[in-house]
Amino acid sequence: MGGSRNAPTRHQTLRATLDWSYQLLSEPERKLLRRLAVFCSGWTLAAAEEITRGKDVEVNQVPELLEQLLDKSLVVVEDKGPQGMRFHFLETIRQYAWEHLDQAGEVMETRERHLSWCLQLTSDVQPPGMHHPWHAADYFQEQDNLRAALQWAIEQGNADAGLRLAVALAHIWYMRGHYSEGRARLAELLSLPESISAPEVRARALTSAGYLAYCEGDLKVAQELLEESLRLWDALSNEERRAVSLQALGNVVRFRGDLHGARPLFEEASVINARLGHRMREAMNLALMAQVLFEEGDVAHAEALNDRSFIALQPAGPGWGTILTLCMFGRVAAAGGDHHTARKRLEESLELSRELGISRGVVWSLYFLAQHALAQGDARRARTTFAESLRLARQTGDHLATAFCIEGFAGALAVTQPGRAIRLAEAAAALREELGSTMFPTDRQRVERWLEVAARGLGDSAAAVAWRDGRAMSLDQAVAYALAGDGPAAEAVHRFAGRSFAGLTRREVEVLRLVALAQSNREIAASLVLSEKTVERHLSHIFAKLQVSSRSGATRAAVQAGIA
Repeated sequence: MGGSRNAPTRHQTLRATLDWSYQLLSEPERKLLRRLAVFCSGWTLAAAEEITRGKDVEVNQVPELLEQLLDKSLVVVEDKGPQGMRFHFLETIRQYAWEHLDQAGEVMETRERHLSWCLQLTSDVQPPGMHHPWHAADYFQEQDNLRAALQWAIEQGNADAGLRLAVALAHIWYMRGHYSEGRARLAELLSLPESISAPEVRARALTSAGYLAYCEGDLKVAQELLEESLRLWDALSNEERRAVSLQALGNVVRFRGDLHGARPLFEEASVINARLGHRMREAMNLALMAQVLFEEGDVAHAEALNDRSFIALQPAGPGWGTILTLCMFGRVAAAGGDHHTARKRLEESLELSRELGISRGVVWSLYFLAQHALAQGDARRARTTFAESLRLARQTGDHLATAFCIEGFAGALAVTQPGRAIRLAEAAAALREELGSTMFPTDRQRVERWLEVAARGLGDSAAAVAWRDGRAMSLDQAVAYALAGDGPAAEAVHRFAGRSFAGLTRREVEVLRLVALAQSNREIAASLVLSEKTVERHLSHIFAKLQVSSRSGATRAAVQAGIA
């Protein structure tokens, strides 16, 4: 924040007020104020004591000094979170304090203290995709601090600290569906020379990177990363972490269509975790083995393993494993004809996913609810639910779930709109090929039945054209075509397929789609791994090309064109 005489009068007045307030502070108060500027989105008293203390500010002084800053309205009480009362700056005051931190030559030392504190905070976080006691609120509360510390580590070339933080942040990236952000950060750090990070840290990072790649549906890359992590864990003789990577690799192999190859990976992980006494992880392995058995058609054994897993997970409280097992309860009930129980269990998994903020759980719970509605003959409810799942899958970048949902739309439209159903099924098939994914046998049989019905309703010649059209669709066009609704709107989107829209670039279309999904500039930047300034520049171009002046106008244009 500069003090230029040419600045607007209100800025000069604010600057003068802050200068006046700062001059009234004692020297210890000034030191505390400027050092607190290192925090992003607030801090606790314990964090302030850890980072601001030094030979000139004793730990026992911090509470009193902080109270004095509160009394002078320079610091604000935010709320009372899991770790107690939190404090924060108004952004103008934080910028002012940072300026003085820089002038005092304390930026390096304070940011290093902040980095150390962040590393301590994340020392016990588990890998993504695990079930554990739900104390994750602390990590989410500090995610902006963790991101700032990660950026500092990267700027300083501190690969070891950066990888440790990225591994911890992987849990947040996974939970909130920020897969692309996590993959970009991990890839940046993993590209640094191996010699400047400990082998164990690198192996953990490879596991996390592989899991996030799996969450995006990038199965080929995910398998490569996880197999590399397994080689490192073998070299380090670390059985505990080997089991974590085996579980992640089992998921990848399963979605690549190799159910026979996935099962022994889960089984080996389960044996290791049982031997080491990791009961929650063993229960997760059982839940995933149950899914393989179910997909192979062995419903009875799947149900038995799922029951064991659910019971074993209870002492830890609700988590990802609970969501998995509730989903399986619903699928098993549906297979047995108990449709009331099936819907109830699937709705419970959806509710828990939303309560815990696990985006992946929401996507897949909605998908299975839609499949259940379709199996019950309620195509309208199925389409509505598939649409909700598909929108979130696209928002988080889960291409695999996107393929599943597009296939689901094909089933819901096979009788009433056979040409559209065939186009969607073929677009989904093309996406699966790109991802390296093969359908599970039961899914393949179901889709083949739908397509047989659609082809009969359309006729050979028209069906051939629909196959060709579907194969030519881009992913964004296929998603728009699925979400376009019925009748003329859907046909308009089909006619739009293969052509540009208002001269927008591919990146501008991606930004416009996220605007239509009501994402803020900050959220768009995180989703596409861009800076907020770049997003603003794209929006300026989009508004000009669409001849609109607001986000709502751009959203209307996107909806009309079938982009959103």
